[in-house]
Amino acid sequence: WASYDLQHITCSMDDRVLVIQLSRPPQRNAWTEIMRNELIEVIDLAQRDRKVRVILLTGNPEGGAFCAGMDLNGMPGGGVMPGDLAPGRLGQMQYGRDGGGQASLAIARSIKPVIAAINGPAVGIGATITLPCHFRIVAEDAKFGFVFGRRGLTMEGTSSFFLTRLVGLTKANDFVLTARVFTAKEEENCGLFTRVVPRDQVLSTAMQVAKDMAVNVSPMSMMLNIHLLQRGFADGE
Repeated sequence: WASYDLQHITCSMDDRVLVIQLSRPPQRNAWTEIMRNELIEVIDLAQRDRKVRVILLTGNPEGGAFCAGMDLNGMPGGGVMPGDLAPGRLGQMQYGRDGGGQASLAIARSIKPVIAAINGPAVGIGATITLPCHFRIVAEDAKFGFVFGRRGLTMEGTSSFFLTRLVGLTKANDFVLTARVFTAKEEENCGLFTRVVPRDQVLSTAMQVAKDMAVNVSPMSMMLNIHLLQRGFADGE
């Protein structure tokens, strides 16, 4: 995995845990179409690799953020970024699903647990990409925000589906309609986070959870239980 040819993410194996880093440090790990395409490809490939038991998603610590949201600087005129489209893809306006939503669906269809180790600020797509993950282990001082309303945008990345089911409609209204930024510590008990820990303990805590599952839990059991939980989750009421 470490030798895989990637531009905006990096991959490495730690025992049976595949560690994926969003890796654009100068841009605070901001999201691009390249990052989206690579993340989908790697997560889908991991499903077929028997050595991978658990997937851990985090941000390159040199970027000072988990993901600072969409990199709008690479989108002249607000259009798609030059050179960032997958081969044969006609353009963003040709598709009903946004790029972040396609990445979220790749996580949602994973038959292996995905842990988000949120080691810094996560706003916009940086926040919504964590919602379909099975665990969200976050730094207590990490800033979160579903800030679309302050940019004149609507929710994306399947967040209208996942957020309300994680925190309930009342809290989702609070987060989205105010478009406010909050720290994980301030909303520790809202249902959004699995664990809230000091920043220097995020990766070690996430890796401890990942390795425990990789070693002590049947992969077949995890796969079937993910399906059972996701189906019940999707059915809602």
